[in-house]
Amino acid sequence: MTNAKEYFRKKQQDMYSKEYREKMRQHRRKVWMIAGGSALVIIIFCAAIYYYNINRVYKEYEVTREFIKDDNEGAKYIQLQGKLVRYGMDGISCYDEKYEALWNQSYEMKSPMVDVCGSYIAVCDTNGTKFYVLGEEGLKGEVETQLPIKRIEVADQGVVAVLMEDGDVNRINYYDRAGILLAENKAPIEKSGFPMDISLSNDGMKMAVSYMSLESGDIKTKVAFYNFDTVGANEIDHLVSAKEYDKAIIPKIEFVNATTAIAFGDEFFEIFQGSQRPVAQGKKDFKEKIRSICYTDSYIGFVLEQSKDKPYLLKVFDLKGKEVLSLPFDLNYKEVKIKNELVYLISDSQCQIYNFQGKLKFQGGFQDGLLDVLPLDENSMIVVQNKKIQTIRLK
Repeated sequence: MTNAKEYFRKKQQDMYSKEYREKMRQHRRKVWMIAGGSALVIIIFCAAIYYYNINRVYKEYEVTREFIKDDNEGAKYIQLQGKLVRYGMDGISCYDEKYEALWNQSYEMKSPMVDVCGSYIAVCDTNGTKFYVLGEEGLKGEVETQLPIKRIEVADQGVVAVLMEDGDVNRINYYDRAGILLAENKAPIEKSGFPMDISLSNDGMKMAVSYMSLESGDIKTKVAFYNFDTVGANEIDHLVSAKEYDKAIIPKIEFVNATTAIAFGDEFFEIFQGSQRPVAQGKKDFKEKIRSICYTDSYIGFVLEQSKDKPYLLKVFDLKGKEVLSLPFDLNYKEVKIKNELVYLISDSQCQIYNFQGKLKFQGGFQDGLLDVLPLDENSMIVVQNKKIQTIRLK
């Protein structure tokens, strides 16, 4: 009798156990179905938002702030960490988002030259012998040089590289933000060539120089990289890598981030990458003539001249050399910019904005004339006109 009771008790437990397991399986199946359905809804929602943003076209804008200008016609405007900076022959000033002055540095220059990186600005007079280093709080350093300045570059920590003219000798001095000389590089033009351009990496540890020379009547260009960190300490003149180009001119060399530099040739470009010794990753040639260039820390763009119905062809590449946009256009533009995966074409009176899918996002005219456009985010920008500055939001 005891055995029979024990048998039926175990049988009942097994039935409960099977029933429990089946309920658990059904519950888990229900949970997975709900989770899968929720995930699908989220994916569809995100895809809809993405599709909407990609295809959305802004047809008008609202002015959120306005500032009446009182400067001369030669003044120019740039951005410093989202703030507006005005510079001209009489000085340089910084303004917050309400167009209220944060600081002002006066000087007298005939042709001011400016470079910006991170939270620092370097400014000097072309062929002058003095430069200023400024940050978000104003003046950081003021340096008098012995030779005329041809190029100036500033890095994210405020260190500055200065290319100077000294007869038949190239001189490139390297200063900290207070103006203390950290290093100097000099070489005869006959040996190294004539320096066309210089660029500092964002971290200030590497410098690129484009040298042009003549050999047997043919133009030759060398792109050289210098390292001021421990890697370059034991190298002659800190030179860590170089590449030569026959019958080519490279008027522009630019570090777009700490590890990537772009050599902009007359009808080609080449990407150099490396955290210590940048090396060439492959040259991209164009059949068309390059009319304009633009770049960010992730993309490089070119406006090429063509003889088709539309006289210009815009091409944008990522830093691996992959083409992400090819767009013919006919706007008689004066400047092209890239920001937030948008391309801004700016003329004397209007602005066109395209996304990387080639979709025209905005086209607007400005009756007061258009001097410059400074993008803020994907649907707002600062518009510099002849008599006023406006912050506008597209809608």
